[in-house]
Amino acid sequence: MAGRSWKNAANGNWSASTNWDTGVPVTTDTASITLNGLYTVDLDVDTTIVGLALGNTTAGSQTLILNGYTLTLNGASTVNSKGILNFNGGTLTGTGSLTANAGSTLIWSGGTQSGSGKTIVTGNLQINDDNYYKNLDGRTLETRGNTTWTGNTLHLYGSNGATWNNTASGSIDLQSDADFYGDSSTTFNNAGTLTKSVGSTDGTDSSVISALFNNSGTVEVQQGVLSLQGGGSSTGNFSIQSGGSLEFSGGTHTLGNSSSIDGAGKVRFSNGSTTEVGGAYNLTGTTEITGGIANFGSSKAISTTNFALSYGDLSGSDTVTTTNMVWSGGTQSGSGKTIVTASLQINDDNYYKNLDGRTLETRGNTTWTGNTLYLYGSNGATWNNAASGSINLQSDADFYGDSSTTFNNAGTLTKSLGVRWHRFVCNLCPLQQLWHRQNPAGSTHFY
Repeated sequence: MAGRSWKNAANGNWSASTNWDTGVPVTTDTASITLNGLYTVDLDVDTTIVGLALGNTTAGSQTLILNGYTLTLNGASTVNSKGILNFNGGTLTGTGSLTANAGSTLIWSGGTQSGSGKTIVTGNLQINDDNYYKNLDGRTLETRGNTTWTGNTLHLYGSNGATWNNTASGSIDLQSDADFYGDSSTTFNNAGTLTKSVGSTDGTDSSVISALFNNSGTVEVQQGVLSLQGGGSSTGNFSIQSGGSLEFSGGTHTLGNSSSIDGAGKVRFSNGSTTEVGGAYNLTGTTEITGGIANFGSSKAISTTNFALSYGDLSGSDTVTTTNMVWSGGTQSGSGKTIVTASLQINDDNYYKNLDGRTLETRGNTTWTGNTLYLYGSNGATWNNAASGSINLQSDADFYGDSSTTFNNAGTLTKSLGVRWHRFVCNLCPLQQLWHRQNPAGSTHFY
């Protein structure tokens, strides 16, 4: 194995033999681009070498740019503090690992990283999505320093067992609605900090991670939407600020006992996802279930200021306490309890609603509108309207229940609107069946 060193302190092509001390490196060589100076080496041919040393540690800036060609590294390679490796298309592959030391920079604006080797970035990684697609194909990317991700036109794809490990010392800042799409074999492990600092706030775009996502560190959504679509297991923290939204929008997510979700933003369970919430959940913002399953089984107090259930399932053994709730469809199930302390709005015009074995406790004002689709109780479901609670039936709504369903009213139940004849059905009410007739003169009678 021979070593060949770059000797031109100006820009030049890799393939020019006059730029090297003993000619262009071949497959058995190591290449050293460490000469002092400020220059760029353009990889203009497909190249296979044993190893690479890029950049020195003292002066200047030495850049190697991959612009459509393949660099195969079959041995240990290093980018030193003054080195810059620019993937602007092309392929980095091979069995060897590439380590970018502290102070170095990797720019990934296009191209593929593949092979059984590993790319370890202790320095700075800059990802830009505006020029070319990027592929992580069977390779492991390990980020230990600062990663900034900008642009949102073209995306990063993972396949064939690709893995991205963001270590405890690593920080990733999503400064756009960038996406990491991955097949079922792709994994994103975050043990450091993943921050979404920039993104659309009108719901028109989001940052999607469709790879398996495991969070043992911190995920912070400051602005925009972060959509987790590939499932995963997490023990870390998810913090959502008032301008941010976190979506569990595909796959099965298991949040362990040490996990936590907090903040003033929005959390949405959607798109057929199943999320097992086994840790702390204290949100001063809004929780939405729009087609997903949120199973709260942490044995902890679960709280959210606002809750919207339109389609899907709120389930589990925990007590979920919310200040305000809108229930326009979907199921509340499990052995737990849902406590609404201030305002519950029920609308019957969109989807059926089911109270399946769960206890609903209303302590504030409940308004019930619409009369197209109804509320059903089953499997020991119980609705307790507390002494402080008031329920206003502003429609011909129905609560149908099997023989195991109970409606306990200790507060006020008012039927204020309806057609000429209507039956409000509830089990174990003070009046088993409450009939309402609105006569032409406007007076109300109950039979």
